[in-house]
Amino acid sequence: MKSRSGVGATGTILVVDPDGSLRRAVRKWLEARDFLVLDASDGDAERIARVFVGPIHVLLVDVSLTGTTGGGLAARLTAVHAELQTVFMSTRSQPELVRKRELRDGQLFLRKPFGAEQLFNRLQEALAQSP
Repeated sequence: MKSRSGVGATGTILVVDPDGSLRRAVRKWLEARDFLVLDASDGDAERIARVFVGPIHVLLVDVSLTGTTGGGLAARLTAVHAELQTVFMSTRSQPELVRKRELRDGQLFLRKPFGAEQLFNRLQEALAQSP
């Protein structure tokens, strides 16, 4: 459900992952919890974020994207949406990603595959960090 401001009652989430079936599942889970969900493949995320009117509270993004990294995308989108918090996701472990310097220690992370409750818990952490 959207509020009058065009923002979901619990926030707006931009989901960026090359896997369309994952994006659809996440959208279904989040919309059932009253989030406004924007979803994008790798190449569409920046365009969607730039034209979206209103805050984007959380970027849920795969660490590895075609032509860029989740961290690079997060940095570019934070320049446009200062309120944006990022939750990274990957099939690889967080320690491995930190060791390979694809993720910084302490960044919010969700290992794939994950369930709806794991997703909601991690998003609540991200939303609690919002300015």
